[in-house]
Amino acid sequence: MKRRTLTLSLILICVFSMMLSGCGKNEKKEDQGNNKEEKKEDTVKETQTDPGKLYDLKLEDVEKAVTGDLGLPSMLRVDKKDEDAETIFGAVLDIPYDRVEDFVYLYSEEGLADEILLVKLNTTEGVLDIKSQMEERISDRRSTFEAYNPAEVKKCDGAKVNIKGNFAAMIICERASYASQEFLKLFE
Repeated sequence: MKRRTLTLSLILICVFSMMLSGCGKNEKKEDQGNNKEEKKEDTVKETQTDPGKLYDLKLEDVEKAVTGDLGLPSMLRVDKKDEDAETIFGAVLDIPYDRVEDFVYLYSEEGLADEILLVKLNTTEGVLDIKSQMEERISDRRSTFEAYNPAEVKKCDGAKVNIKGNFAAMIICERASYASQEFLKLFE
């Protein structure tokens, strides 16, 4: 009888402990959710949007200007000429692929947060959709790195999204502000 009472007591203690620790984690997740929303708002404040004009720049020139002096880690590169370009592009942004004249997508080969997406559309239609999707992508990357590699979160916090005419740029790296300025200089 004593043994049974002791066993039941231990089981009840374990159950109550799990319930209490579960509640604490839920509250923390809610707080993280609020912080995520605050970070998303910060990212939105850093976004530059000017969707009015069609520009006829070569995307290779845009890529050189944006990435030239960044000191990026080893990056993998996908562009519209690649065999699986449409699939990879679709995994990053959900816009009709026939509206994409060209794109370059760079992402860290080492699993770091660094990521650059440059898109040239064949029209200015839908650039605000791209802007919101890029901002969402940054928010998702931030959430991933909070759990995966917290040291990389600062890159997501400083990420930039720029829209100029039919061009869009999403820049996640340590020197995103510099890269963003270089992007904008091309359109002056």
